[in-house]
Amino acid sequence: MIRDMSIFGQRRLWLAFIFGLGTGPALALQCTFTTECFETDSCQDTEFSVSLDFPNHTFSTDFGDLDVVAISKTPSLLTVFANGEGANYMLTVAEADARFATHMTDGPMMVSYQGTCTE
Repeated sequence: MIRDMSIFGQRRLWLAFIFGLGTGPALALQCTFTTECFETDSCQDTEFSVSLDFPNHTFSTDFGDLDVVAISKTPSLLTVFANGEGANYMLTVAEADARFATHMTDGPMMVSYQGTCTE
């Protein structure tokens, strides 16, 4: 049972399942964000992008690569949780609409982005 596995064993099992090792098409997305909101300040226009390439196990942003922690995928929703230097991240994609949240661990502070993703 998954309950009896260590957290690292559970993570490897989960990632193997999600990365589709023999279970279906690979996931690759390019996301572009045009709105940035910092904490409670007014939102502003921006140009920011992320790319997901799970055949190669990469989650890249304009400011560097992230380590994927977990993925939740249903037919209508994709959520990716990741860690990077000094922050935790969550990308949510429904249809083509996307939200990307950055939670800095020093502060704490949050920046969120609104945009779209394409395969």
